[in-house]
Amino acid sequence: MLALILLLACDPGVDSAAPALDLGGGLLASDLSGNAWLTTDASGEVSGRFTLDTLDPRCQGKDQQPYCLLFQSSLRTALDGRDEVAFTWSILDSSDGDDDDATDLIGTYAAVDANTLEPRWTLSTLDFSGWSRDAGCPYDPADPCTVPQGLAAPDYWRCHLHMPHDLAMVDETDDGWTGWIADSRNSRLLEVFSPAGQSCGRVRTVVDGADPDWAIYESPNALHYEVRDGVETLLVSIKGTHAAGAEAEAQLAGEGKGKVVSWENHDGRWAEAWSFPPVTLGSEAFVNTPHGVARLRDGEGNEVIAFAQSLGAHEQWGGTTGEGTVTVIRERDGQAEYLGDLRFPGKFALGFSRDVSQLGDGRWLVTDSGCLTDPCDAPTRAWVIAAPVLDAPGLGGTWRADGSDQHFVEPEILAGPLLEGEATVLYSTEWMPE
Repeated sequence: MLALILLLACDPGVDSAAPALDLGGGLLASDLSGNAWLTTDASGEVSGRFTLDTLDPRCQGKDQQPYCLLFQSSLRTALDGRDEVAFTWSILDSSDGDDDDATDLIGTYAAVDANTLEPRWTLSTLDFSGWSRDAGCPYDPADPCTVPQGLAAPDYWRCHLHMPHDLAMVDETDDGWTGWIADSRNSRLLEVFSPAGQSCGRVRTVVDGADPDWAIYESPNALHYEVRDGVETLLVSIKGTHAAGAEAEAQLAGEGKGKVVSWENHDGRWAEAWSFPPVTLGSEAFVNTPHGVARLRDGEGNEVIAFAQSLGAHEQWGGTTGEGTVTVIRERDGQAEYLGDLRFPGKFALGFSRDVSQLGDGRWLVTDSGCLTDPCDAPTRAWVIAAPVLDAPGLGGTWRADGSDQHFVEPEILAGPLLEGEATVLYSTEWMPE
């Protein structure tokens, strides 16, 4: 385990009388545009920095062309008992003014040993030959891990991971690991088996626009996998929705109009169990640019679902920065029930909330990107807050410009800002226990 022991609440943004927080560990943070993931030392200062060029020499930083975008980083204990950091990045050449070339934003997953930083595994190509339904990838049956030459950009993207954001591990054996991937730019979820010692993953399941329940969804970003009462479940935050088509027009869908969706596997078929907000034809029943959904415990130990509504208190749909919230819901009678939106006060306001995670008993860790991406004038930072205990306010939680369907609650800030000035754009932060 990384030598991460203590994080102190010593910033003037918090009342000077606030006690130091002994976390019994430290933090792991993804720097989206900074070409690195970071760890903290005992004082909360950056103690370690892993740069992507260690594995991919094309990733030389955001001032170079091409450059790489780093999304989720997570600590996990592998089957052999070693701790590893798994992370994903996508390479982009924006020198031509766009990201529409076939090779733009092709993604890779990898893991390194958390102590030695030695490479553990890499997932860089996909094999669709074991998936019976058409996935839009015209692979060569004789060599399904090699993408045919001369494909148009959309076909090339569908044969690869296209700006993947998150990985939810399902299982690991001596033969390899299985996990779900939020393949964001391809607007799909993939269940992939990654054989030990190989970099080509075998696609087992695809959830995308060919599924009636997926319908208008696009840009999934965060995943939470769990088996609940013997049923496989996936909790997914979906950043936006398609604006074109009869169903999209009936729901007034579009950019920034997102959902949090629960999926369940029954008899081998994945289907939507509920969406938040629920579908309401003829009105905009969405949340504003959601990210980072997770199952957490509130201050009394009750399970809730929280996500970063990146522009939850903004004045319009979508955008690159504004004012974000942390939205809290819970499952009740097979549906999602709205509890409230945590809105940080004054100078602590979240510019573009991106992630929320559990931090020990009764505390949550909240990540603020400041903006969707770099450059950004708003600060990027993380906060420790007391896990709230909320009652249902009798509102739906649907985003509206006047906030009339949201219940705003000011959270108790325990520590922060953390990592301010240490990253270009924080994408996520995660507690690393001792």
